[in-house]
Amino acid sequence: MKVLFGAIATESNSFSSIPTSLRAFEAYGIYAGDEVYERAGFFRELARTVRSLAAEAGASAHPSIFAFAQPGAPMVQSAYEHLRDRLLRDIAACRPNLVILSLHGAMLSEQCLDCEGDILARVRALVGPAVPVGVVLDPHAHLTQRMLDHATLLSFMKEYPHTDLLDRTRDVWRICLEIALGRRAVPAWAVSDCRMISFWPTQNQPMRGFVDRMLAQEGCEGILSISFVHGFPYGDTPDTGAKVLVYADEHQHAAARCAGELQREIWSMRNETRIKTVSIDDALSRVGHEEKGLLVLADMADNPGGGAPADSTFILQAALNRGISGLAIGLIYDPQAVQICMDAGPGARVNLRVGGKLGPASGSPVDLAGQVMGVAESAQQSGLPEEDPTDLGAAAWVRSSGVDLLLVSRREQCYHPDAFSRMGIELSRHRGVVVKSTNHFQALFAPIAREILYLDAPGALPPDMSGIPFRIFDRPFWPRVSNPWTADEPSRLIT
Repeated sequence: MKVLFGAIATESNSFSSIPTSLRAFEAYGIYAGDEVYERAGFFRELARTVRSLAAEAGASAHPSIFAFAQPGAPMVQSAYEHLRDRLLRDIAACRPNLVILSLHGAMLSEQCLDCEGDILARVRALVGPAVPVGVVLDPHAHLTQRMLDHATLLSFMKEYPHTDLLDRTRDVWRICLEIALGRRAVPAWAVSDCRMISFWPTQNQPMRGFVDRMLAQEGCEGILSISFVHGFPYGDTPDTGAKVLVYADEHQHAAARCAGELQREIWSMRNETRIKTVSIDDALSRVGHEEKGLLVLADMADNPGGGAPADSTFILQAALNRGISGLAIGLIYDPQAVQICMDAGPGARVNLRVGGKLGPASGSPVDLAGQVMGVAESAQQSGLPEEDPTDLGAAAWVRSSGVDLLLVSRREQCYHPDAFSRMGIELSRHRGVVVKSTNHFQALFAPIAREILYLDAPGALPPDMSGIPFRIFDRPFWPRVSNPWTADEPSRLIT
């Protein structure tokens, strides 16, 4: 048996001005063949896992392309077609008995609003109807009919932060291998549209319990796989929004019943699960007046992991205006400011124009006088579990008016406190730290935080989902409307 596997992933923000070109993928490395086992970044463990599973089954493993880019605008069309066609050529040459793919689920290109569906349709045309095609995806995805029609099994990670990539890979492998060996029929699926757009961090209740209940139901009463597809709010497509996807062992009615029950459950929790935000002024007031413990302030709207520029200045300017000290801010993407600091060297006094360079969502540049406290030619932060450290490029620590700025030359969201400590910034000596991230910082900042506050700040990823300026997505959804279920759907009406 021959098993081909590969990965193409990025998350496309329809409202971003940052191009996602082939160079954006090359910055993280585009790997193929045996080099994926050593060099494929956070996909390396996935590749090694599939290789190990294939060996245990007596199958030969055939790695194809592995490519990732930091989220930005929809992919340049030529870049998308280049990566897609490399994968397809490998499949055509291999003629596999089983295909395992890791795709994001929210990839868009300049001419395609459903890249995953396009890829899967072309894969299916090559391998035929009998070869299982299993796919592991990010929950911040757009679940489309084309994806469902051409994949044998779609499994979306259940955790946010996404710490279960390998677990979901093993799930997909197990089910698809049984199908390939003729031990299991192709499962039936059902989808229930939640008509909601939001974020659902899974580390706290009630979402923690919801995820645990999904896991507990798998393997019971014919249910094979359950995914809560969170959706990606900033991708403007006909399929934007949250959905529940269930696969069952040949019994579509069982899948439909389970999907409907879970959809009603997630709807009933909508106000409890909604991220509660505080204003910039209220958050900074607490930083200024509370002496004990570290307040972690999440700048959700400037999260580069969702396609934001990571150079917004709204919080920085407010802190300087109010004379707030004991605050650190990172990771601010500003290669030009970093270069000035590198040239000046540690200890130098500099006049910098920081941030505000990549568009209206970045705010205005901030002119400040500061001291270069430290620089690094190649800074890093530790990654999420089972991931390599993240390269931040050249970096600089600048102190201005009691505020410590961590400037980087590679656009990355902040995962780990050691992004600061590796540069010499000891957060234990601060009253507050602003992290440009939505939720992936949680796992590693929570242990050192007295409290975590999500900021209602301007930016490319506004926390208020009701105000997203969709042009293509045109269905009613919560929270834009209180009840997105119309009167002519009494069986679907939720109260």
